[in-house]
Amino acid sequence: MKKQSVFLFVILSILIIAFSSCNKETQNNRPSNMPYVPTTMMVVTPYGVEDCLGQSYLTIQGDFASAGFYNIKMEIIEDLTLADAEKVNTIESISVNGYTDFAGNQEFDSNVEVRIRYHAYRKCNVRISVDFVPNILFSRYDVDVLIDDLFEGTMVHGEDETFTITVDPGEHSVRFENEESSSVKGEMVLHVDCDMEVGYKISCYGDRIDVEGLYVDRLSELPDNKVKIDADASVYKYKNYLDVESTLRNLGFTNIKYNILYDIVFGWTENGEVDNVSIAGKKDFKRGEIFNVNDEVVITYHMPINDSTSNATDIKMAKGSSYYKGMDYQEVKKQFESMGFTNVVLEKVTTEDTAYNDGSVFSVQIGGKSFEAADIVKSNDKVSIKYYVITLVTSGSPVFYSTNDYKTATKGNTGVFAYKKDGPLYDLYWIIDFDEGYVYYFADGDGDSGCDRIKIDSGTLNDRVTITYHDGTDVWSYRLHFKYTNSPVTLIMVDQNGFDYVYSATDLYKALAIRATKKISNY
Repeated sequence: MKKQSVFLFVILSILIIAFSSCNKETQNNRPSNMPYVPTTMMVVTPYGVEDCLGQSYLTIQGDFASAGFYNIKMEIIEDLTLADAEKVNTIESISVNGYTDFAGNQEFDSNVEVRIRYHAYRKCNVRISVDFVPNILFSRYDVDVLIDDLFEGTMVHGEDETFTITVDPGEHSVRFENEESSSVKGEMVLHVDCDMEVGYKISCYGDRIDVEGLYVDRLSELPDNKVKIDADASVYKYKNYLDVESTLRNLGFTNIKYNILYDIVFGWTENGEVDNVSIAGKKDFKRGEIFNVNDEVVITYHMPINDSTSNATDIKMAKGSSYYKGMDYQEVKKQFESMGFTNVVLEKVTTEDTAYNDGSVFSVQIGGKSFEAADIVKSNDKVSIKYYVITLVTSGSPVFYSTNDYKTATKGNTGVFAYKKDGPLYDLYWIIDFDEGYVYYFADGDGDSGCDRIKIDSGTLNDRVTITYHDGTDVWSYRLHFKYTNSPVTLIMVDQNGFDYVYSATDLYKALAIRATKKISNY
């Protein structure tokens, strides 16, 4: 019996050695382009699900690999901002063989899929514009641009250029080097926390490159009651103070004041020419800076020395600004001159909207501001009377926002129309195509590649065009109409809740070109 056991042991050993040799030979003879698939075996999970969530994926991935799992798939969720730095690389979810409720020390085949989803920074798109100051004689070398030591391109001496990069939030180096000598350079640190546009100015010298930061314009959504400046302070210098005021009010500023310098003697400076603008006491603000809507804005401008208040008389207003709206501008001008005002100016406001009367007053301001009855003003204050001038397009010539001429467009029942609503981050478009019988709706600038196409149910733009969305079991309708009857330059969209949204006429062919880049979805 003992001899028989020894014999069986020898036979078993020979078979094991033969199998191992065969297996090794098979691996060695495997074609080089054939992936090696490990022999599967049973392995156990080093953790349960709850032990993995919120942990660094690097640790968990390594521990699962050490436990024998070799089919590990990683999935990145790019959703974090700088404020979420502690969550970078942490696990959102994990599954083994599709199970999301596995326990620690649970057995699985070693080749089952382990899928780990983890958090990472949301990438930021940065557009860098570089103004290259040219030299006439010396140091006329080209400049290499490097972001975080990575080469982005070479700038020809004196030629401005723009670069677009995609990076994680955080600090990044922006370096400019002499193309022929990397020791001659200039560098700045860029703090990135969202999509942004950045401006630099570079100047070349024999031993260095000077770099000046011009602006940092963050393209994130503004909080309520905030205003973002879209130009440097120097842009407003030499412009007329009323134009500057209009620009700043359109941005959202509500607390605008004036400082008048009565210093024009020889007439070389234009009346009302801006000397400087300060916002919240700051005179050197840059594009992209953010202020409160009620921060004090002071526009300092020049006027003739003879217009000084010492030469003016007080006038008490009998009526407020709103009283004059809609009146004939010539009559209003006569009234102000008869009150004793010495500086009355007229400004045209052109429109195609026939809802207004030609020559009717749009607004009246004194000293660049509206006024109320009983206000005390000076006789030499500037009175600005803005009035409408109706400009109809020549009959037979298509208007810019439609395939129709103006007369046909006023009917609102034929041809193609385009309307647009400008936004801080993206624009919204409506294209109304009566010829085809559909309405198109899409956004431009937000990265959305889609465009809705909805069939026209009924109506004209002079009463209402009704369109109905059909999205699965959800059905809802919108109404579209001219703001004023027979006036096609302004569109009103009424949503399913009865809220009105205003859109302005826009270039039809530009709108069609944008639509051509979109994927049409029928509703």
